[in-house]
Amino acid sequence: MCMASLGGPSGAPAAPLACPHAYGVPAGRALSPRETGERVEEIWKSALGLSGGETDATFRELGGRAIAAVRIVARIEDELGIRVKAGDLYGHPRLDAFTRHVVAAGQAARPWPYGGSTISAWLSPTC
Repeated sequence: MCMASLGGPSGAPAAPLACPHAYGVPAGRALSPRETGERVEEIWKSALGLSGGETDATFRELGGRAIAAVRIVARIEDELGIRVKAGDLYGHPRLDAFTRHVVAAGQAARPWPYGGSTISAWLSPTC
């Protein structure tokens, strides 16, 4: 269910929201490891509110908490079709290590065939 279809406070109409699938990979097109890495970096920076080259710091050093970890992995699943766990951000706390982990997970398993995770609908401002 898209959060855009839910009412706002007191039943007022909610503002229209864009679905993350609008930013996803075109159907039937697999990303190269390089493209996957670039997308993971974009998702990481967006979820942590980063704009520059803070790529050497760990997830925690950048202010990453559990909710940000869940948002990151939900977007990776939604947009890239690769399933990783939120705990993987703590096991691979630097962007380069986490990116390698996601790329390896994407190459080891087929993309999740049933679309994105339902959890992202409740944890992000998009559906």
